[in-house]
Amino acid sequence: MENLFDTSSLTINNLSDSDFQTELISKLEFILRHEFKGISEKQKIKKTTDGYNFACPFCNDSATDVRKKRAHFILKGKWAGSFKCFNCGKFMKITNFFKTFETPISLSGLTYINNHYNKDKVKFNSNEITSEILDKSTVINYAVSRDFLKQYLNLVEID
Repeated sequence: MENLFDTSSLTINNLSDSDFQTELISKLEFILRHEFKGISEKQKIKKTTDGYNFACPFCNDSATDVRKKRAHFILKGKWAGSFKCFNCGKFMKITNFFKTFETPISLSGLTYINNHYNKDKVKFNSNEITSEILDKSTVINYAVSRDFLKQYLNLVEID
């Protein structure tokens, strides 16, 4: 029987540093092209000593100066694996940044982040990796209510 689903994104490959950064930049370029249509200066990404610097797609940095770029992917130090805008103050994991713009990181990319940027933190368990892939709205669309499940299975709560 032919497989009807694309499972290529579910394969985990060990990414090199350059492969991961290629994926990161490719997805970021896609977001910046979408958020800053026709403004090439805002679409530029600058490599820094500790990551990447670019125009913030949340606050757009500055309406008066297209060269302002105060958003960062921090890839070194205590906050490695994070997004931070020094204009609007947004701060989140890189994976949540991409999820916000509906451009998720591959499973290989998630594994790379877990192995390289969370060394001093608790490792992801399988449920946390699943939460990086599925967003809340997707889960809600397929969720079964607790009351329905209790009724369907004839379950009774014990206090």
